[in-house]
Amino acid sequence: MMATKNKDTEIKALRENVAQYRQLVEISPDWVWRIDLEGCHTYTNPSVYPLLGYNVSEIVGTNAFPLIHPDDGQPVRDMLKQCIEQKVGWHNVAIRWLHKDGSIRSFESTASPMLNADGKVTGFSGIDRDITERKLADEALMEAEWKFRALFEKGPIGVAYHKMIYNETGKPVDYYFIDANERYQELTGVDPRGKTVTQAFPGIENDPFDWIGVFGKVAQTGETRRFEQYLELNNR
Repeated sequence: MMATKNKDTEIKALRENVAQYRQLVEISPDWVWRIDLEGCHTYTNPSVYPLLGYNVSEIVGTNAFPLIHPDDGQPVRDMLKQCIEQKVGWHNVAIRWLHKDGSIRSFESTASPMLNADGKVTGFSGIDRDITERKLADEALMEAEWKFRALFEKGPIGVAYHKMIYNETGKPVDYYFIDANERYQELTGVDPRGKTVTQAFPGIENDPFDWIGVFGKVAQTGETRRFEQYLELNNR
């Protein structure tokens, strides 16, 4: 009697765990899926709809590869083949999927092989996280950096990038040249890169114009300051 009672308790606990797991999968914002060895979807959670525009009934029973970006199809096939041969999965691999509206969505995919009692791979399960917005933001940032770099290096205006140096009371006492373009070097006659302003322009702290103070105020307040000033040190 005791053995039967313990068995019933274990079965009940197992069923509760399965139900909790199923609930978590169903409400997950990430796309949870299973496919067989041929790439046919045997399960998908409802998140496939907001992510790819397809209902669950439109996905289950259909092959996954027509929905994968053509350039990613073969790499995915190669990964699945490796999964079968080595019985290992993949982690955070970038895969592009085709949305129902024709747009391309980028996902970060993690998957693992499913094994039967004999240790044979019978299919694959995975979780895909939509990273489209993050990827677009990264690409936009890279493009902006490229445009800025092109303008910085080849532009007609002298540009320098500084890091302010303050004393213990917060007073600006120097600034370090992180970078300066060729035009800046031509205009000033100095290559200040890797130097402080007092090293690049010795005696500048004694100039009638408070260069360090003005730059320090701009750095502290974030306010733009426009001025025209003569630098005695290099007669420019």
